[in-house]
Amino acid sequence: IFSIKLTLRLTMLQAVIRQKSGRWLKEINQEINTIGNTKKERIPREDEITSTVFGMLQYFDSREVYSFFCQLLHIPMKSTIEDITHQFCFWESKTHKSRQNSAQDKKTEPDVIVRFQINKTEEVTFILELKWGKNSHFLPDQLERQWENFQQGETHLIYLATHIHHDFFSKNAKYSSASWHDVTWQQFLGFAQSESNQTQSYSQGFRLFLEDLTEFLQKLNL
Repeated sequence: IFSIKLTLRLTMLQAVIRQKSGRWLKEINQEINTIGNTKKERIPREDEITSTVFGMLQYFDSREVYSFFCQLLHIPMKSTIEDITHQFCFWESKTHKSRQNSAQDKKTEPDVIVRFQINKTEEVTFILELKWGKNSHFLPDQLERQWENFQQGETHLIYLATHIHHDFFSKNAKYSSASWHDVTWQQFLGFAQSESNQTQSYSQGFRLFLEDLTEFLQKLNL
């Protein structure tokens, strides 16, 4: 099962890089050429982007993945790491009481949750909400619900989008500017490209993945 999942994700990266994925590339070109056509469905879907970009990271060394997220957000790593493990959860959901009406139930489902356990006792959690394409807005209380329901240990919320919606900054100020982070896909692309050259920070396999990821994102006309 491990090898099948790994092969599928690598295949999708390579298919787009080598321009063999007609559906993805054709639909992206159509989106570019039909600006103003509000009926056009955005493809690739956000879920496909999420799985392709972040799915591979669950298979790499935990220390490398932790370093990758810390460098992305410009936050310090734990000073002493003797033991570290990580787990990726995609579209994990929780049902809870609505923030507006306690008599109603609400389901909250972040795109990705990455949980690290460091030195057996310390927990670090990254909550990711991804938005792809022209419509990069989130639901009115979507980020708040994710933050309130999925915090675990030291927690960071990442809003990764084509365009950062201005509402994010008021939410960021209200909650925790040190723990809520906005990253554009263009910034993420530049970061992946830069990190692929960090020979001292990552293994050869991780750097090769970052090189492929960079090419993959470039093909999607960010």
